[in-house]
Amino acid sequence: MINCTKTVQECEEMKSTKEYRCVRKTKKAFEMSFVSLAKEMPLNKISVKQICERAEMSRNAFYFHYNDINALINDIEDGMVNDIISMFDHIRDVGFPDNVLTNIQDLTEYFYDRRDTTLILMDSSYSNTFKNRMNTAFSDFFFQYFKKYHNTEFRDSYDFFYGFLSNGYCGMLEQWLKNPGKITKRHFIRLTYTFVSRLLVVDKELPALPKIEE
Repeated sequence: MINCTKTVQECEEMKSTKEYRCVRKTKKAFEMSFVSLAKEMPLNKISVKQICERAEMSRNAFYFHYNDINALINDIEDGMVNDIISMFDHIRDVGFPDNVLTNIQDLTEYFYDRRDTTLILMDSSYSNTFKNRMNTAFSDFFFQYFKKYHNTEFRDSYDFFYGFLSNGYCGMLEQWLKNPGKITKRHFIRLTYTFVSRLLVVDKELPALPKIEE
């Protein structure tokens, strides 16, 4: 119980925050355990028992949050997709394409820091929805930005175009994350910047690529 001399509402908010952090910590432990196991063996060989043992958590804790391993995978996927959508919302706020380099760097850092999780979700044997949801997030972002250039009546046609762009980016990302030693992070950012500048700018030239720290 939290010892609190504040108002009842403030005490309840503190308790809720503490419980939320506990839930996030528990779920993160299960996620890291699952990702670690997925690097070693196929999905059909991974058990709840193994996940719990590596996470140093009880089976009761696992089943309190998830019905099964697929529910855990879906939760991990939901978290990443929501993060990406939030990043796109931020990108719209700070400006695009004026801050395109910063935007690309932020996205690259996000996926690189979570490269094991990203690669697992990109593997259709673990998730057959992650890439589609990524494509939707990219399409929604680009369509909203370029909306003034489009006749919204033909949104479906533009979805094919943005799907092409998204699949191209995801393909580049997946190949790089699988082989990060082939090119540096800086080089990957340069490639992505060129990709965006050639295909997405409608009536505005992007600035020259400035120096990027390794």
